[in-house]
Amino acid sequence: MADYGRIQAIVIATVSGNVVYERFYDALTDLDKADLRASLQEVHLLYHHGQALLQQRFCLSSSC
Repeated sequence: MADYGRIQAIVIATVSGNVVYERFYDALTDLDKADLRASLQEVHLLYHHGQALLQQRFCLSSSC
């Protein structure tokens, strides 16, 4: 996928990562769809990991 500046897919998910709605705008192969899903899951995990690190470092939770 060498297209830049194009929306390939829309995913609406819950905070826990469960996909509620998924729409692909290009005719992607199943392998390309799987790769895109894996990338979105990785971003989700990194986001939550980053939040946990920030809370730990700056004591952002109410239990500090």
